[in-house]
Amino acid sequence: MGADGVLQIYLTRYIADMPDDIAPEPETLDLHLMAIDPPVWAEHREKMHPRYGVERNAVHGRSPGSEENDVGRANVIVTAAKDKPPLLVLDETMHRFPHVSAIGVITRRVEGRASCLVGLRTRFSHYMLPGATKPCDAKGYVVTMTAASTKAGPLLLYPSALLGWARWWTRNATVLSDRERYMEELPPPPLSLDITEAWRTFRIDLSEPELTRWPAPPPPPMLYGAPDH
Repeated sequence: MGADGVLQIYLTRYIADMPDDIAPEPETLDLHLMAIDPPVWAEHREKMHPRYGVERNAVHGRSPGSEENDVGRANVIVTAAKDKPPLLVLDETMHRFPHVSAIGVITRRVEGRASCLVGLRTRFSHYMLPGATKPCDAKGYVVTMTAASTKAGPLLLYPSALLGWARWWTRNATVLSDRERYMEELPPPPLSLDITEAWRTFRIDLSEPELTRWPAPPPPPMLYGAPDH
């Protein structure tokens, strides 16, 4: 927690395929996979990532189709609204990837400030709950994260910062209450976060938090009892 009461989230970028001899990370760091929706990445990679050659090579030096696989198993996904309503793009991506914890949709710059609409899942869909008559919908927050100044900082990492806050809150609440606390108990996100990446700190404003639900996707097909063809 910073001196002014704003939580400081420290983020770093990792090579997609980490060597086996890299030591485990400290307990203060969470290592998770962030993926860029492939069409958006291809369009913006030169403009948005001029300095991260290692990251760019790690993602693009793969066989065709592997980027889509990375998106499917990511914890965090970033895409862009382009000409569509950001909320529509967020809902579509949430439905497309029901196992992703946080999804960010980069929106157009307003008054010189960049923003990202972020969906954070606090509960995932369930199918086989005892006594349930229908699938359990996913639940979470939708919040707009906007750079506090014209310097946006690591815009692509905004959703990771929100997920970092959620995990920090859950751990602290567990310690303070002497019982297990879960993501579903999260309060609304804070008004501001400080994101530090590559030794630079950027203030991010969080606005319009809304608790929402995402319909459960259709259950996977049964793998037994089907007629032979």
